[in-house]
Amino acid sequence: MGAKVREDINSIITSMLHTSATADLSRMLTSENMFDAAVLRAFLLDDSDEEDTREFFNETSINSSFLRGFMAGLIQALMIERGHGEAMGRISHAEFADIFDSARAYYMENAME
Repeated sequence: MGAKVREDINSIITSMLHTSATADLSRMLTSENMFDAAVLRAFLLDDSDEEDTREFFNETSINSSFLRGFMAGLIQALMIERGHGEAMGRISHAEFADIFDSARAYYMENAME
């Protein structure tokens, strides 16, 4: 329980320290970019139909280089958060790990083909 309270306090203090420094993310969070990210996330996390996922990757020409870059981007996001003193291992980070693991699995499958 002590670690959880410490994490909560750290998150509150970090949030307070970062509230005055805002960044304009509008150039990144465009409707098109968010749609593309949502579609990719959905296919990476959807285990229901492997054939549909393969078809998606083939139609969009997503290859091993793209997946490596995508995985590096996930790691970069976590490194930036850690560098700013954010608490690591939060619930949202579990989703980062799930997406990374799925991308890595597809990357390894493509490497074997």
